[in-house]
Amino acid sequence: MKTKRVSISMIAMILVAAFIFPAQVNAQGRKDQKRDREEMVKRVNSAKIAFITENLDLSPEEAQVFWPVYNEMNKKRDELILETFGPFKRENEQEEPTEAEAKEMMAKRLDNEEALLKLKREYHEEFLNILPATKVMKLYEVEHRFRGHLIDNFKPDRGERKQDNRMGEAPPCRENNRRFR
Repeated sequence: MKTKRVSISMIAMILVAAFIFPAQVNAQGRKDQKRDREEMVKRVNSAKIAFITENLDLSPEEAQVFWPVYNEMNKKRDELILETFGPFKRENEQEEPTEAEAKEMMAKRLDNEEALLKLKREYHEEFLNILPATKVMKLYEVEHRFRGHLIDNFKPDRGERKQDNRMGEAPPCRENNRRFR
């Protein structure tokens, strides 16, 4: 009789552990994912700064004024982007939004896209107060090339990320795509 009680209590403990352990592992997995994502964002931002610095040819005086303004713009832009696409990430992706929710989400997205354009115009004027128009135009081109590099770097290559260019390094210049020298 005692062995049955021990066996039943052992089975009960195993079942409880089977339900608790995956929840703990899942919570730890989410923390790891968040930490990995934050680390990736830092590496991408460092690579972007290196790429822009290398290709924009800023004087020390220009760089001293430009980078705080550029970083401020990026912070505001990132907040708007997060606000724009945040509602599209749903807790339960299996559940479709109602018609009213979808309309509200799309209206909010359009508002945020307009705010992004307004922000870009505002900072465009600030950049023109800091840099010559040719360097502002070159900035936009360099940002575009960097985004292209990110896309190329993360394209599936037989299921694996390209290994030729790690995100901690500035991507090579594509001389044939370069308008400015």
